[in-house]
Amino acid sequence: MSCQTVFAFLLINLIITPVKYYHSSACGRAEYETNGQCCPMCSPGTRVYKDCTDYTSTSCVPCTEATFTDKPNGLITCFPCTVCDKGFGLKTVKECTASSDTVCGVLEGNYCVDPYEGGCRKAEKHTTCKPGQFIRLPGTGSADTECENCPENSYSNGSSTSCTPHTDCESRKLTTIRQGDSVSDSECGSSSHMKESSRHNQEKLTPFSHNHEPQGRNNRTEYTDTVCESCPENSFSKGSSTSCTPHTDCKSKGLLTTKPGDTVSD
Repeated sequence: MSCQTVFAFLLINLIITPVKYYHSSACGRAEYETNGQCCPMCSPGTRVYKDCTDYTSTSCVPCTEATFTDKPNGLITCFPCTVCDKGFGLKTVKECTASSDTVCGVLEGNYCVDPYEGGCRKAEKHTTCKPGQFIRLPGTGSADTECENCPENSYSNGSSTSCTPHTDCESRKLTTIRQGDSVSDSECGSSSHMKESSRHNQEKLTPFSHNHEPQGRNNRTEYTDTVCESCPENSFSKGSSTSCTPHTDCKSKGLLTTKPGDTVSD
């Protein structure tokens, strides 16, 4: 056989012999194993449409809407895009693409309890400090609010970053009517105020009395109680007016008196 014949035979075999993907239990970093052979992976943003064969490479197709792959892969389906659920305290920071998932952040007033790769899977509302506490550290997107009890002789409604000292009544030359606690301030007043306040709690305006003070004036002030007086004979009052009303004279109207009036009714 001549040299030319041998060269032609080798050239023909080289052209028609297909590229084979050899069977292996240890595929390369850019390959995936299927049916005992290694195939080239699909690039991010695509998935496997058809595995490779002894004669063809892997066939890949793009991920459809709301799905993605963010790494070289041998997947037959793309991953569904994450939905940032407001019910979990989340908002969308970056929209999903074919090659990257949605990135979720936290809504205002929440902090992340399940972070991942620069995003958040779940958040919770910041703790609300209770009355008698102050905000030691305000909440952030990654940390909860820290509350602390007010120190002695101060108070707070829980919404501020510090407690307010109780008013010092004595320094104002006033009497402490009610001592302050962790949720409210001290109440100050004069000595006469204390006496009148005590009488307020003991006396009630009865139905058969009337306000003694003239109408139009503020009957009860910070330092004086309402002054009441019993209705005179043949008159009545429900206790809410500044004078008593005379009983109706049935005889003068030519009528019969079926029930005599008293101090509370006509």
